Amino acid sequence: MHGLMGGLPGDAHPAGQARDRGALFVEGGQCPPGAHDAADPTARAALLIGAAVADAPERARAASPVARVHADAPPFLVLHGALDTLIPLAQGGQLAAALHQVGARVDFRPVPGADHGWAGLSDEEVERIFSASVDFAHACTAGPMGHRRRRRHP
Repeated sequence: MHGLMGGLPGDAHPAGQARDRGALFVEGGQCPPGAHDAADPTARAALLIGAAVADAPERARAASPVARVHADAPPFLVLHGALDTLIPLAQGGQLAAALHQVGARVDFRPVPGADHGWAGLSDEEVERIFSASVDFAHACTAGPMGHRRRRRHP
């Protein structure tokens, strides 16, 4: 299970390492060209990639989770504040659309009334988001043995 704030599970899985079973993408930062002032070296995207987007367009594309979408992606739950002032809601939608286009399972949930970091929500609403995340993680990790506990023999 992968919980994310600004990245994607890695594409490479060394021999013997388990593949990701799910990805929780919470208001993840992306660097698609045109999303920020491309010439500003102090813009959030520039700080993320270490250069102005205009000076490093390939690095910006590589930093975008959309660029890493593939048909073997694990299931995704994308939670994004509908009123996010730092990362536009459309970016969460772009990720969800790209995942859907390659046939990956994705659940995109804009959160009404939420700014970045769930600002503007009541404690109860944040608890519902947390519970949805836990439910998603459980659904992704529960396999044939997921609901069973091993008995300890005396």
